[in-house]
Amino acid sequence: MVETLTKDLSLTGMRCLSSTICPVSSDVSLELILGNGQEPLALRGRTVWFQTIPEGDQFDIGIAFFDVSPHNKRRLSMYIDRLSPQTIPSNF
Repeated sequence: MVETLTKDLSLTGMRCLSSTICPVSSDVSLELILGNGQEPLALRGRTVWFQTIPEGDQFDIGIAFFDVSPHNKRRLSMYIDRLSPQTIPSNF
């Protein structure tokens, strides 16, 4: 398991900051932590881009979601609707 920091989130994917290299086209299982007391949101995704952050030891990773169930899509949509400009922790 690798813990990342989510920087951007949409119904179709996310951008996260990681200290671990994750090559493009890698399939990943994700757990988005939506808040205290809530069950994490389990999603499947694939890395679509990868970028080294200049002068750092971290990486930006773009992940596209696939096979999202209607239930998880609703949960994600409700979360995004009430999201204020902040970061979201995630694990994959």
